[in-house]
Formats: sequence, C-alpha cells, structure tokens
Amino acid sequence: MDGRAKQPSSVHSSPTRAGNLFADYNPHSPSKTLPFGSALNTSPSLPEFTAVKLQSNSDVQGLVKRFEHLDVRDRDAETRKRHEAELRRARIAREEAESDARKLKEEAEQLRAELGESRERERRVAERLETMMEEHASEKAQLASQVGVYEKEVRKYRKEALKSSSAVIKLQEDIKSMRSKLQIANSGLDVEKEKVQRREEDTFSAQYKLAALQEEVEKLRAYVKIADEEKEALKKNLREEEVARIAAEGKIALPEEEDVDMQRLSDKENGGTVSKKTTTEIKTLKDDLLKEQMLREHLEEMVEFLTLECRFQCCSCRGSQRTTEKAAGETAINNTHEAEPDPQTPPESPRHRFVRTTTTTTTIPMHFTPVTKPTAVDFTPSAVEDAENIAPAGSFDREAALEAIKYRRDRARSFATGHLTPRKQMLVGVKERRDVSAPALGEKRGSALNRTPGRGTLG
Repeated sequence: MDGRAKQPSSVHSSPTRAGNLFADYNPHSPSKTLPFGSALNTSPSLPEFTAVKLQSNSDVQGLVKRFEHLDVRDRDAETRKRHEAELRRARIAREEAESDARKLKEEAEQLRAELGESRERERRVAERLETMMEEHASEKAQLASQVGVYEKEVRKYRKEALKSSSAVIKLQEDIKSMRSKLQIANSGLDVEKEKVQRREEDTFSAQYKLAALQEEVEKLRAYVKIADEEKEALKKNLREEEVARIAAEGKIALPEEEDVDMQRLSDKENGGTVSKKTTTEIKTLKDDLLKEQMLREHLEEMVEFLTLECRFQCCSCRGSQRTTEKAAGETAINNTHEAEPDPQTPPESPRHRFVRTTTTTTTIPMHFTPVTKPTAVDFTPSAVEDAENIAPAGSFDREAALEAIKYRRDRARSFATGHLTPRKQMLVGVKERRDVSAPALGEKRGSALNRTPGRGTLG
C-alpha cells in the first residue's frame, strides 16, 4: 500500500504530496545568511530577520505547499480514502482496459477476417492475373502471326495496287485514243450524213428526171405503138390485096375463118393492079414507120444504158458526187488531225446534228410494148416500078398458098401473144415487153451490127 501511495497507479489521479510536509526541511542545513549574522533556529513560520535570503520561484512554491498542509488531519483516514479512490480509479481503468481489450479483440477479429478476405481476393487476383497473362501471351503470339499475315496481305495489295495503277494508266491512254477515234468517227459520221443527204437529194432529183424521161418514153412508146398499129394495118391490107389478087388470078376460094377479109377481097377482086398513088403512100408510110422504129429502139437503148449506169453507180452524177465526197472526207480528216485533243483536259463530245430528210417517191408504172421489127422491103426504083406494075404471077399450087396464109396468120398471133422469142423468167411484173436481147426477125439494118449481143434488161 505504501508503494501505491508513493506512485499513483492511474494517470487520471491528481498530484498529492506523499511524505511529510516538513520532509524537505532540515534545520541543521546551513542557510544562506548575511555575512554579519546567522539565522535563528526558531519556528519555520517565523521570518528570518537577521539575514537577507535570495528567494526563487521554487522556494516560493515550496513555502506555498507548506502553508497549504498546515492543517492537522487524520493520516490513516486520508490514506484509506486515497487508497479507495485509487482502487476505484484502478477498477475503472481495468474496466476501461477490458473494454479496450474487447474492442481490440473485435478489431483484431475483424482485421483477421478482412485479412482472410484480402488474401482470398489476392489469391483470386493472382489466379486472374495468371489467366490474363496466359491469355495475353496467347493473344500476343496470335497477334504476331496475324501481323505476319497482314504484312503479306499488305505487300500483296501493294503489288496489286501497282498493277492496277499501271492498268489505269494504260486504260487512260486507251480512253484517250478511243476518244480521238470517236471524234474522228463522229466527224466521219457527219460527213457520211452529209453524203447521204446529198445522195438523197441527187436520188430525188434523178427520180424526178427519170419520171420525166419515163413520161417522154411513154409518149414515144404510145407514138410507136400507133405507128406499129398503122404498120400492121398496112401489112394486113397488103396481104389482103395480095390474097385478093391471087384469088382473082387463080380463082381460089378464101378460107371461111375471116369473113372481113372475104368482104375486103370481094371489094377488090376487080380492082386490077395497084395504083401508083397507093404505092407511093405505102412507101411513105413505110419510111415513117422505119424512122419511128429506129427512134424507138434508140430511145429504149438509151434508157437501158442510163438505167444500167445508175444501177452500177457509174453515171456522171455519181462521179461528181464521189469527187465532192472525197474532197469533203479529206477536209474532215485534215481538220481532225490538226485538232488533237489536249491530254490534260478531257475532249468535249461533238455536237450531233440531227438531219431530217423527207423523201417523196413517185412510182410510175412502166409498160413496154412488144418490139416488132420491120419487114425487109426493097425501096429501090426498080422495085417501086415493079410494085406499080404488078404482073400476074404464073400458076401456083393452091394448097401451098393456103398453107402460106395459115402460117402468116399463126405468125401474127404469135406476135400478138409475145411467143415469137422466149421470155426470161427473171423479169417479174413485166409481161408486155419482150426480151430485147433476142434478135428480131428480118432485121437487116447496119446499126444492129454495132450493138452488143447481151444487153441488160430493165428490172
């Protein structure tokens, strides 16, 4: 208990004086007095008057403490109270320490649990880190392989890009050449359009000219047809007169087929010889007929020749047209070569001109009359005189005369039906015209010798 009184167990207890109040007082100790006297050994409460003492703060405090404990007290009671207080304080301190220990234990348990959880988390994180490292290593290896593949693909695509760039340059050159060719073709097309337009105009004018010529030919053919009819009538009259003369001299009966011929012959049975006037008229008509036939043949040959020239495109109008087209084409080509396209700027597409041509076609049907060649007639003066004074013929065979008349009638019918010369099968739609390439019967004129044996026919 003395030890506890000397040193308090609790830090919360107030400071107290453990020993006697005058424990530090020693009356035998030398006191600091003045040199001329000594201190009085009297009551400590009495001041020292004989000496002057140098006081400090510690001496003043010691004196204050002394005077505070001057009262007389029960030392045991005070000690007991003090001990009880200290005991209470110790219990309180123990309780506080126990509560602090419990708190510390709880905190330690909590910290242990947190430590376990943290270790578990650390283990999980370590496992996750290991898996992530493995995945990272595998992904790194995969990335390295993919980088190699990608580098190969990049090199491949670069090569393809170089090839495509060279191909693009080549295509650009081809496009440039094709544009120049297209420009030349467009200029040529314009020239051809102009040529076609001129050809259509020339064809239209030629058609009009041909229509006019055909009208003239039709007029001439009508005139020639009339002349042929007159010639046939004249021939028929001559035959009738000859038959009448033969019948009058030989007194033969005429065939019953021709009643009109019988009437004409009956009117001229007693006519005697042919008069000189009739013979002159016959001669004049024959001359006119021969001239008309020659003119008709000449015109037909000219029409055939012009038609063949137009068909084979070798006429004079075609020659002038070719010269004009050739000059226009050369001019267009020269202009195209002079105007080369700029490689930096794309060539402009030429403006196309729209040409609208209205063509009116006039169709004129062509009807050809069969050509009948004139019979060979002797127009010498002696022959004319003999014709004027026709002497009676000698005896003749009646059967032969009838056969001759029948032959002449059949021949005239063949002339009318167009079976004298064979018709070419290639002529379709032309029925009234005989083949001009076939020789005519009885043709003895010198102009026939100068013709070509095979002339083309009108289609």
